[in-house]
Amino acid sequence: QQQQQQQRQQPPPLPPPPPPRAHPRQEELALVNGLGMWRSWGRNFTSPILALLDLFDNAMDATMPPEIDDPNYKPSENMMVRLQLDKETDNERDATGIMMMNNCYRRIPPLVEVLSIHKSCKGDTDQIGENGVGVKQACAALSELSFVFTKNRNELGLGILAEILQTPTEAPYLPSWNFITEQDGSVHYALTQRINDSEALEECVKAYGDGDLERGLDRLEKHFRRLNTGVWADQDYVFLMVMHKIRHTGSDAFKGPKQFLEMVHSELPRNYIHIPVEFDVQVLGKRLDFQYWQRRLIELTKFQSRLDPENSWKDAKDWDWPSKGYSVNIYLGFDPYRSNGKASLYIYSRRSGRLIKSTEDARHILGLSSGGTDYAQGLTIIMDDVHGNLPLTPTKQDLAFGHEQNGKIHELNMLAWLGAYSHYYYQYYLSMHRKKGNLRTVVMDQVKDVRKNATREIRFSLLHGNFNTFIGLQFRQNIKYDKIRSPMGKTELRPGQDTLVRLQRPAPPEPTAPKRGRASVYPPNGLAMRMESAPSQQQQPPRTNAYQQHPTAAYPQHGHYSMAHQPVQPPLTHATYPPPGAIPPQQQQQQQHEIEK
Repeated sequence: QQQQQQQRQQPPPLPPPPPPRAHPRQEELALVNGLGMWRSWGRNFTSPILALLDLFDNAMDATMPPEIDDPNYKPSENMMVRLQLDKETDNERDATGIMMMNNCYRRIPPLVEVLSIHKSCKGDTDQIGENGVGVKQACAALSELSFVFTKNRNELGLGILAEILQTPTEAPYLPSWNFITEQDGSVHYALTQRINDSEALEECVKAYGDGDLERGLDRLEKHFRRLNTGVWADQDYVFLMVMHKIRHTGSDAFKGPKQFLEMVHSELPRNYIHIPVEFDVQVLGKRLDFQYWQRRLIELTKFQSRLDPENSWKDAKDWDWPSKGYSVNIYLGFDPYRSNGKASLYIYSRRSGRLIKSTEDARHILGLSSGGTDYAQGLTIIMDDVHGNLPLTPTKQDLAFGHEQNGKIHELNMLAWLGAYSHYYYQYYLSMHRKKGNLRTVVMDQVKDVRKNATREIRFSLLHGNFNTFIGLQFRQNIKYDKIRSPMGKTELRPGQDTLVRLQRPAPPEPTAPKRGRASVYPPNGLAMRMESAPSQQQQPPRTNAYQQHPTAAYPQHGHYSMAHQPVQPPLTHATYPPPGAIPPQQQQQQQHEIEK
């Protein structure tokens, strides 16, 4: 009985734990706020221009084949990107947004993958869109409603990115559909059927038609027909993005879509340096060329260097050319349009040569003298991370060294080498012209030659051009001052045929005659006068008895002479008055003249 009572008092044994699941159920996952994520995407860019550049990066990567990185590869003319207004009529005032259209060198992935969040179709590459958020956050930053159209031969796709589809209780909703074109190439029936089956699509089409469903449907059909007309009819793979009602946010304020595209037209050439000449990029019907710095910089010079992302240049044995480093190209020149500007730094990266970061005055971070006009005169420093080894933020607006284990060493190595090449380049031309004012003058004098290059046809890129180089350039470590420097006068400048504008070489200095005579004296008017050299003792005329008796009162045998060789009477003092009974010099000369007669 006691054993039975003890068994009753003991708690029942616990059931065995369930086997672990490979993946948790959907309802157990943390809920993602779709509306909050959409608003977060819209705040990731500081200006609409930068958001559009992110979309332009994707267009570049989709259009340029991998073989284009080979210098011997000859690209075809079949690479096109168009930026134009989205308008129902021919009147530009009726434009409601902008369009970006490009062809692709391979099949476009399904829109379900393109619009997936934080999933990139490019994988871990050196291309721009390796983070899988570019299209989504750029569209959210530019517009509240955007449409994506794709063409894979006879297969068409439609995707929607809209703020009105997002809710705070569900994950982001970015729907997409696929269509098969009919015999006449129309998608009217298939699109109408999709609208009837999807309230989300119907709501977005109404918004695109300003509340009119039929009007919005007609506009969408017009874009589908655009994929198979004009220059796009012969293309197998075409990608089209339509952004409705561009936001007016950020520091780049504009009045409407046309003005926004005009700003894009002026900004694109400076933001990309690897776009081939054969690449057909048009904004508002005007073709762009991307030879911005080739036309603008004077004495454009190219340096090749290697950066070590792991070991500091102070400690590594192979600090000057690290074996485990990566190669970068450094370009330097003078910009005549900002001859009073300080040393500016521009860092480009990735395959298309996208401008990642620019610093208006980089003298301090490069270890250069930042006082007065040192390292000014429009000095321009360009670093090209051609192989894409620099860590970047997801929006490509800055460098992200903090994401690397030795990111601080990586950053300091980069700045030290940029400062070393900048110091040598500037001191070379400063020693040639002897003064900073002279250097600034000769830079300003080349404005006319730079303007002539604006209409000049250029067929070379910044990567493959033959620019000025220095032969025999060697560097030394200066640990005390934490700098890398190169001694002057031990190198040879080899001119490059693609350096279009050069500085005028100064004339050699004229030889100066040696100084003669005694030290300068100061006449009563305060101007410095130089006395002629006194004749030798043999040529001096004999003095009179009166002067011999009073030598301290004697007049100088030769008067004072100014710089214009005009005789000046000496000041009268107690030592210059003649003694009593002495014949004044004027009377002596008059008597001598009468005797000679």
